[in-house]
Amino acid sequence: MESTSTSVALDSGVPRTSELRRGYPNPFNASTVIPFRLAAAGRVRIDIFNLLGQRVRRLLDERRSAGLHRVRWTGTDDRGSPVSSGVYFYRLTTGDLVETRRCMLIR
Repeated sequence: MESTSTSVALDSGVPRTSELRRGYPNPFNASTVIPFRLAAAGRVRIDIFNLLGQRVRRLLDERRSAGLHRVRWTGTDDRGSPVSSGVYFYRLTTGDLVETRRCMLIR
């Protein structure tokens, strides 16, 4: 299954700050949703790293509008192969913001 992303308009308008939110579900088995919000339009990158700090998957690398967005990770690497159970880190990079959170994959 490929990763998918969606955009959702905020009810209160454009957020004042950008942030990486907690993924859900966490821990996860089949897939997890990673929400983030952007205060301004710009290039966004979301990467998944293993405990050794090695990038296993680039989920997103594109320009996005301001607002709330979501991207789904299906527990696969860049080649589409399933990764093993364990702790992974997802990192949002946009403008001056770099933020990282943790998730756990249970197979």
